[in-house]
Amino acid sequence: MACRLPFVTLLLVLAWTLPARGEDTWKVFQVPGQFQVEIPGEPTHSTLSGDPPTESWVSDSGEPLHGFEILLTEHPRGSLRDVSEDGVLIATMQGRARALGGQPTRTRRIMSQRLPGCTFRVLTEDADWDFMVRISEDRVYTLSVSSMKGEGEDGSAERFFNSFHVP
Repeated sequence: MACRLPFVTLLLVLAWTLPARGEDTWKVFQVPGQFQVEIPGEPTHSTLSGDPPTESWVSDSGEPLHGFEILLTEHPRGSLRDVSEDGVLIATMQGRARALGGQPTRTRRIMSQRLPGCTFRVLTEDADWDFMVRISEDRVYTLSVSSMKGEGEDGSAERFFNSFHVP
């Protein structure tokens, strides 16, 4: 009996301190003055080359079946005024689908926080990708969640997208 007590104690300590399967590993991530979003794990930042360059934050920790990404492309001041919102959304949608080798499906126009946007899905051989694109003045935000093929929807994309906020 004396031998079981430490083992039981160890199990209780582990159960208390280790995250349980499915436990909420999400936290609020913020880039001051630009956006705030709930995301699992700690995103890593990089700058992608292009004209204009794109800021990228990626997190694949905390959710073993998903990858989360935020892309922010800040265009020169006033450059998007001469382009229709639909034109920006369609170009972004087609560009992301082309980069993945798929076609956009389940496209839907959205308006939240008075910011125009859209959601869509791209299916590839290995993964399903859910996207949300939002336009705020000269900034285009593209959020994506990749899921392993056949995993189905578990609410992660919806939670990620619904938590997105531009100050």
